[in-house]
Amino acid sequence: MRLVSLASGSKGNAYLVGANGTSVLFDAGLSGRELERRLQQVDVLPSQVAAIFLTHEHADHMKGAAIFSRRHETPVYGSEGTLSTPCGRYRAVSAGTERIEVLTAGAPVVVGGLTVRAFATSHDASDPMGYIVESAGLRLVIASDTGTVTPSAMESLREADAMILESNHCPEMLRVGPYPIWLKRRIAGDQGHLSNQQAGHTVVNVWSDRLRYLLLGHLSEQNNTPRVAFEHMRDVLGELNAAVDLRVCRQNEVGRWIDLHEEPQK
Repeated sequence: MRLVSLASGSKGNAYLVGANGTSVLFDAGLSGRELERRLQQVDVLPSQVAAIFLTHEHADHMKGAAIFSRRHETPVYGSEGTLSTPCGRYRAVSAGTERIEVLTAGAPVVVGGLTVRAFATSHDASDPMGYIVESAGLRLVIASDTGTVTPSAMESLREADAMILESNHCPEMLRVGPYPIWLKRRIAGDQGHLSNQQAGHTVVNVWSDRLRYLLLGHLSEQNNTPRVAFEHMRDVLGELNAAVDLRVCRQNEVGRWIDLHEEPQK
């Protein structure tokens, strides 16, 4: 199994996971054209994407899903709330999508060489989800846009070989930053976004020596920096004496492929 971040942040999110010739998108928060362009950057044709799995219906996670689905006859998976709830000027994903598949948390979905299971997250959306992705004994967990990590979500994060985990904001930067107070409260609330400290606390609670790759995602451009998020998690991993390849996903840069069959860089 291998994975790469195509985009991560408040302006659009998309991660690509592949195994045995099967490629799957997790979130499609870029325009259809931009999704196609970034797929080409990692040498994957849009027609090779076998499915799109959505975490929730907010535009930065789904705005390109319907048009991509229509162009390439790609099925779109998500909770009933995710697929049927409009977001601002965007219609519900189910409107005009080539094919939709409603997911139930915990029920496995097999797409080629990948087995995908959803779990509930805590965000101000309609039935948001994270994902466990497994192939040939390897396990990736994707957890983004969640204001807190519930005990059941914490269980889903355990025993991962790789993890994409939200590290959205620095609490002090958020506190002194330019956002209105209502937005600050939303971001910091239990249905908002994980701070760097909350992400670190989560890793402490779920870490095992099986974890080899950790990607920090959905960083705020206003209330965080890649350096601040990286250094905080680096210190957490140092306290755990954890040999983990730590990376920060970027909004405007496609990441480097990670092959879970290979040993991480030291």
